[in-house]
Amino acid sequence: NSVSKELNRHALRLQEDDFAVGINDERGVIELPLVGGDRIARLLDAVNGREIQTLKGHTSWIICADVTPDGRWCLTGSADKTARLWDLRAGKVLHVLAGHTAPVSGVRLVQGGRYAVTVGGSLRLWSVVRGKLLHEYPINVSQVCALPDERFVLCAHQGAIYLWRLPLTACTDFGG
Repeated sequence: NSVSKELNRHALRLQEDDFAVGINDERGVIELPLVGGDRIARLLDAVNGREIQTLKGHTSWIICADVTPDGRWCLTGSADKTARLWDLRAGKVLHVLAGHTAPVSGVRLVQGGRYAVTVGGSLRLWSVVRGKLLHEYPINVSQVCALPDERFVLCAHQGAIYLWRLPLTACTDFGG
């Protein structure tokens, strides 16, 4: 399709250690959070390749990112063992989600931006508005994704798959 052709055309402009993760298109703008080794996340308009916003604050390589469908929030995870929640309207960091014991390798904004889920040595659920840790589970998972209805998140690590009901009240272990 035309969007993938545009993405391929603009992908050549990326620096060697940068990569794009996630797409937001609810508002008719396709946004790509671009992350990488320079400790800066860049929000790109994927159609024309223009940089929309620059997010600075992490002290190490940014590993992952997610943007809410309405384009209000961006969540980034880093090798500095923090996740940062960005208010894209104000163009600044709203909360630093600290306390992970390992690099934050997976992030997901769920239920319209009500919750942030982060993984990095443990699985954590945060209130987006307050930046407060709501739940922590000492399970070492490396990635997180949400099912389309956003009532569940899936996490995986070393062949095991875990299904969590939000707000992280119950877990089903599908073994590994």
